Amino acid sequence: MKNIFYLSGLQDGFILSVTIAFAVVLAVAGLVFLCVKRFRRTNTITPGVGTGTHTRIRKVGAANSNQKTEFLNEEADQGDIQQMIRQFRAGNWAFLLLETEQCRIDICTWYVPEGMCSVTIILKLHGQWKALRKIFSVEQGISMFLTCYDRGCLYEDFNGWYDVTIDFPGAVRDVQRSVDGEPPAARPAKTKVRAEGFRRIVVTICIMGIIPAVCSLYLGVQGITTIRPASDYEDMGIHTFSPYRVLPHSVENTSTGRDKRLYPTKTVYVVYYQTSDGTRYQWEVETGNDKDYANQILAAGESVDRRVLSIRETGKYMTVDAELTADTYVAGQQKRYLRMVWLSGGYLVLCLVVWVVVKCCKAKE
Repeated sequence: MKNIFYLSGLQDGFILSVTIAFAVVLAVAGLVFLCVKRFRRTNTITPGVGTGTHTRIRKVGAANSNQKTEFLNEEADQGDIQQMIRQFRAGNWAFLLLETEQCRIDICTWYVPEGMCSVTIILKLHGQWKALRKIFSVEQGISMFLTCYDRGCLYEDFNGWYDVTIDFPGAVRDVQRSVDGEPPAARPAKTKVRAEGFRRIVVTICIMGIIPAVCSLYLGVQGITTIRPASDYEDMGIHTFSPYRVLPHSVENTSTGRDKRLYPTKTVYVVYYQTSDGTRYQWEVETGNDKDYANQILAAGESVDRRVLSIRETGKYMTVDAELTADTYVAGQQKRYLRMVWLSGGYLVLCLVVWVVVKCCKAKE
């Protein structure tokens, strides 16, 4: 008789675990997506109340020391502002901009002594729109920036500030038109951006999981079609197997990237077992790439009881756990592959439902 090999339980379990993980992640992402959509509707009905976004903030921005834009957003919450301040203090960003419904303020460290920053504010002062500038310490500039975020504008007498309106005619006109031409209104742009981001995450997760799900579905269907009925097996009884040698085997390297290219195969160590009752049945166990561990199993010499099932029409045989019979073994195989089919098929159906929901949401918006 010759020993035969089936897809191992570990391989089946790995595929099944991957499918379950993708299904769980997708379900969580879908719930988060629905919560964001609900939050967006609430924000539209009762703007500015109980939200993390300032309704009077129109725009924030930042640039590095090379005057390259690093961050720009139409809305900002407390987390965005704190991130900007941290980057500014660390010297990663040299310019911060904040536009509210009353003014525009920017602080920057370009062309000023170390530890100092220039503060430029565009606002309506004594009935006229002006751009004013003054040099302060970095912490004073940050304090003014935060005051504008919290209160919407700076309320000072501006004595000692330089009038630089002539240097920023375009910016002054833009702020004047923005403030005078648009009444204060709640804008759900920030929430829309977040909802769109979550939609993209959900779609990305679906796409990432489709190929594993299809592969798992194929393997499940293939496994179901190749399962033999219990009547095809002849129970040869329970036998005691003892380890008698360890041999290295070359197998495909399942890792990815550079390691896969440099080492397409890897060496694993297999412990071979055989019966000592004259039947000469064999069984083998792969122990990974740890040669010492495999030799420890061999040196321990611990025997294992396993049931031998022979295939009547081919004469080949296989070994299963001692507590299994032909009937319970076949039933377990059927449950395993059916579970793979149901999970994979359910995942694909769920992806289709998510795609339909995303399309409907976009159409309504």
